[in-house]
Amino acid sequence: MIVAAGGSTRMGRSKTLLEWGDRPLVRHVCEIALESACDRVFIVLGHDAENTRDELEGLDVEVIPHAGWRDGMGSSIAAGIAGIEAYTPPASAWGGVILMLGDQPFANATLLDELLAQRRESGKAVVACRYRNTLGPPVCFDRSLFVRLRALAGDQGAKSLLVENPDQVVSVAFPDGELDLDTPEDYDLALGKLRARLEEPPDSFDGP
Repeated sequence: MIVAAGGSTRMGRSKTLLEWGDRPLVRHVCEIALESACDRVFIVLGHDAENTRDELEGLDVEVIPHAGWRDGMGSSIAAGIAGIEAYTPPASAWGGVILMLGDQPFANATLLDELLAQRRESGKAVVACRYRNTLGPPVCFDRSLFVRLRALAGDQGAKSLLVENPDQVVSVAFPDGELDLDTPEDYDLALGKLRARLEEPPDSFDGP
């Protein structure tokens, strides 16, 4: 589940439509998710949903509209979980969900698959990414936590689920996770990093 519903106020324009390589950022992130072992890909849209949806043409992605996106990240996560639970097949048929943000361009399918593998191997309810001495998204949540995720509201993110149950949390390293695109400066930094990686020799390039 990709959450990309925010108003991009600090960026000053829609983050979903930022250019990333040869495509809009939102399409890049969705393609990453589609390349992974996840069964289905959902995206929660709010601000500028119409234009963002246009950029997803041809992708096998289920859009969950969220009219209350101004209420904050927690409300967007809750709306996404509610949308998943209303989908067919029902959420009870799945093991869980990976919560991914639409502004983490350096995530990749290998990382998402590692989250899934760690959840299976560890038996833990939460597998989070580790960066900058903290844990954060992308995060894989067991379906037993859907009730808690659906109850989030306002700006309350899912961090509380990681903090309250540390014995049920394992992590995987994702150093690039610290770079999300909140401001024009973040975007310029990320583009510089992308260009540098594209200029690396092919045998040392792992992809953005």
